[in-house]
Amino acid sequence: MLVGNYDRNTNTEIVARPKCSFNSVKGRILSVSVICLMITLYTIGFDTTMIWSSTSHDASSIPITIPQGGAIPQDIEHQFAAASYDDNVQSLPDTSRSSSARVHVISNTSQLKAPIMTQNTMIPGKKNLFFAKTHKTASSTLGTTFYLYGIRNRLNFVLVPYQNHLFVTPNLSELVPPRPGQTWNIQTNHLTFNPDFEHQVLPKSTTFYTTVLREPVSRFLSAFSYLGQDKLMQGICGSNCTFDELVNSHIKESCPEIVSWDIPPSELCLGLYPVPTDLGWKNFSVSVADLEMEDQVDAFIVMLDREMDLVMITERIDESLVVLRHYMKWNVSDIVYWSQKVSGSRPDKVISEETRKKILYFSYIENRAYNHFSAALENHIVQIGKDKISEEVAEFRTFKDAFFEDCAMSCPQCQGYGQSNGTRESFTGNHNAECRFLQFGMFQIFSYSVTEIQSSQDYTEPDHVYQRTAHMKLMRQIIQQIMKHD
Repeated sequence: MLVGNYDRNTNTEIVARPKCSFNSVKGRILSVSVICLMITLYTIGFDTTMIWSSTSHDASSIPITIPQGGAIPQDIEHQFAAASYDDNVQSLPDTSRSSSARVHVISNTSQLKAPIMTQNTMIPGKKNLFFAKTHKTASSTLGTTFYLYGIRNRLNFVLVPYQNHLFVTPNLSELVPPRPGQTWNIQTNHLTFNPDFEHQVLPKSTTFYTTVLREPVSRFLSAFSYLGQDKLMQGICGSNCTFDELVNSHIKESCPEIVSWDIPPSELCLGLYPVPTDLGWKNFSVSVADLEMEDQVDAFIVMLDREMDLVMITERIDESLVVLRHYMKWNVSDIVYWSQKVSGSRPDKVISEETRKKILYFSYIENRAYNHFSAALENHIVQIGKDKISEEVAEFRTFKDAFFEDCAMSCPQCQGYGQSNGTRESFTGNHNAECRFLQFGMFQIFSYSVTEIQSSQDYTEPDHVYQRTAHMKLMRQIIQQIMKHD
C-alpha cells in the first residue's frame, strides 16, 4: 500500500515522517493537545471528517470528505499513517521507470483497513483516454465502446498501422500519426503497459488512465476455454476427464508443485495471457528483483495505483463506467456497450474448491491487484456518493435497454457476438450506425479501418487480409456514417 507522498524537486516517492516522536516530551504534549482539540470539536458538533488538502500536486487545495471507515486520499498529509505503521515501511531500490523512481511500501498490508484512493481523477483538463486492454476481462466490450467514442468525436487513435495491439513498444515514428496540427487522444487496443512510453504519447496531465480487472478464477477459466486449452488437455488427461480434471492437468503441466501455501509463487506459470503481463509486470519485476515476492507485488500495485486514475472491475462494469463517465464528463450515450465474446456459463464446467484454491495461489499477483482495486473502486463510489452512483447506474441501464431495443427492432438478426447468429454482412440491415458498430466487435477490423481514415488515405487492401475485404469495407461505411451523423 502506498503511504508516501511525491517530492517533485527530487522526483522521488517519500514517506512523510511524524514531525514529533511520541517518545519525546514535545511529541506527547502535542499528541494530547490534538486529542483534546478533536474531542472539543466533536462535542460542539464540528464535522471532524472534513479534511482540507493543501498538498495537491496539480491543483489548488480542494476539500475532501473522508467517509467513515474509508481510506485517506493520497494528497492528504501522511504523517498519521506513517506514525501508525512506521515500523513496517520499507524503501525499495530505484527502478528503471522515471514514473516510479523510488517508492515505499508497507510490508504488512493487513494492517491497513482500506487502500488509498488517488486523487488524480479530481484534476481538471483530462480529456484524452488511455485504456490498458487486458485479456478476458470484458475489455473487448469496453474497448468497442471507447472506439465508438473516439470515432464519434473524431479523436486520434494510438495504433501501429493495421495492427490491433502494441505488445512490443513501438517507436513514435511507427505509430499512425495524428491529423495535422493535432495530437493523439485515445488508446484502446491490447498492449504491454509501459508508462515511460505511454506518457510520451498521452501525457498524464491531459489523459485519464484506466484499465479493467476481473476476479482471477473466473478470468482464468474463461481464458482456459476460450483459448481451447480444455480440448488440448484432453490429449493428456483423456477424453473422459471432467472439466475439473482438465484444469488440474493444465496446472500440473504448467506450474511447479506447491511446496507451501504461505510462500507466493515467483512466476506466472498458468499462462493464458495473464493480466500482470498486460500491465507490465515482466519489465517492472526486473527493477525490484532483489525484494521478496510479496514486496515486489506491493511495489507493482503502488505503481499501478499511481498510474491509473481508475481501475474498473468486470463484476461491477456498470458502476465502473458510471464512475468513468462522472470523471470524464461524458454523456450517458458515451458508455453504452454491447457485450462481446460472452461464452456463457455451462453446468459441466465446474471446478472443486481445491482447484479454485490452486488457481488463486498461482494467480497471486492478479488476485492481490484485484482485491486492492475492488476496494479502490468502492472508495471512488463513496467519494462521489453512493446514492448518486446508484441513481446514475439505474438511469444508464434504462437508457441502454432502450437503445438496444431500438437496435433489435431495426435489425432483428443482429443479436449477440460473432457469426453464430447471422453473418457479418447481415448487420447492413441495421440503419443505426452506432448500434451496428457496437455489435460488430472486431478489433482487427476497427484498427484497419481507423488506420485508413486517420491517415486520410484512399482505401487500400493489404494482401494478407484479403478474406476480410467485405467486412473492412462495411466497417469503413459504418464509421463514415457515424462521423457524418455527428
